[in-house]
Amino acid sequence: MISKMLFAACILTSASVLADQPTNNKPVDKTAAESNDTKNKGKVYLKLASGASFAQKARVYASPAVWDLAEQGYNSELGTRPIIGGGIGYEFCSLLATDLIASYRPNFKYSKFQTTPASSAAAGNLGNKTRRFDLDVTSLMLSFYLNGLGLDQTHWKLGEKAGSLYPILGIGIGASQLKVFNFRSTGLPPVNPALDSSPSFGSENQYSIRYRFTYQALAGLEYRYNDRWALSTGYRWFDAGRFKGPEYIRDPNGIALDTENKEWRISFAAHELFVELKVFL
Repeated sequence: MISKMLFAACILTSASVLADQPTNNKPVDKTAAESNDTKNKGKVYLKLASGASFAQKARVYASPAVWDLAEQGYNSELGTRPIIGGGIGYEFCSLLATDLIASYRPNFKYSKFQTTPASSAAAGNLGNKTRRFDLDVTSLMLSFYLNGLGLDQTHWKLGEKAGSLYPILGIGIGASQLKVFNFRSTGLPPVNPALDSSPSFGSENQYSIRYRFTYQALAGLEYRYNDRWALSTGYRWFDAGRFKGPEYIRDPNGIALDTENKEWRISFAAHELFVELKVFL
């Protein structure tokens, strides 16, 4: 159904462009007609994607029924990490395209030093410590694009052999796997100072995996070289929503604890810069 709607949009766009052309009694230029026909044929392409993801603050909520109160709160930065991705797409016509892209954003890092108020009554109060975790984000996104190449008013020819430059707009939906690992609290007093004076750690969990609905919106510029390849760059908003942290943790003595549905609530969203290469098959 969606493909039929997109095909209809391509036909309507082509008809609109032809309607704007002046009419005369000159014979039809077969070369130009064939070129226009080729321009509106569907094309399969492969895409390689890269860029940088500037994560927003994690907006952590930790229930005081289980987790220490902290004068500094729990909110903290996740940092900036590279984006690696690739996939396959289909261009219905010069105006409309879609693709399915898998991408990986590795090793975001959360770190928050905390001092606990003396009035905190949470079980297992750890005192002063630094909360930490690492985060990998792997996503699979289905996106749809409007290409300025499909309209004479929104693309610029750089010469017969130099290609064209035009704006692109896109939206996408999909799912993300969010892997929280190295979840721990560090800088705690030694468990047994007589035997080992090294600082201890608590609230540890090896890793937890969550899956969340994800959406994105983007805008940028694309350069196309003779329908062989295209290079685009621009801005993207990427949002995987809120997800839960580890359900099970260990205290400084190594005893496993169930957070009893009081896991951290964490958010992941990012401003991103992207660079993508399309190769037409």
